[in-house]
This record gives sequence, structure tokens and C-alpha cells, in this order.
Amino acid sequence: FEALYRDHEQIFAYTRTLEGEKLLTVCNFSEHVAEMEIPEEFQKNAKCLITNLGREDFGEKVPLKPYEAFVLYRNQEDEK
Repeated sequence: FEALYRDHEQIFAYTRTLEGEKLLTVCNFSEHVAEMEIPEEFQKNAKCLITNLGREDFGEKVPLKPYEAFVLYRNQEDEK
């Protein structure tokens, strides 16, 4: 478990890693838009497991809508 954006008032984000698999969980717990920079390792070869607002674009910077949440998955073995 690695917390990201620890001091951000709107964004709750963290990664979890186990045996070459990694998840990125991102939540905007506010009624305002919040911009987040997606970690580079999730900008390519990541699969969206769940999203509450149907987001399909997970580029370098993501404007999170109010109460938006998603989880990205990547397998480090896929890069070999």
C-alpha cells in the first residue's frame, strides 16, 4: 500500500502491489473538480477495472469530476 496525494483535501488515491500486479485507486471525495496527475506507469498498458462515471481516458492529467472514482490495473509481466 502506498498513499498518493496525502495532503490533498479532495483526492484520495493509493496504489497496491502484489507479485507483479498493481492497482491504482483514485477517488474525488468532493463536490468540486480536482485535477490529478496519473502515475506514469499507469498511463500506458493499464486496464480500467471499475469507474463510476464511465471514464475512458486516463492520460497524464485527469480532471476528476465531483465524486468520481476509478481503479486501474496493470501487470508488470505484460511489459516483458
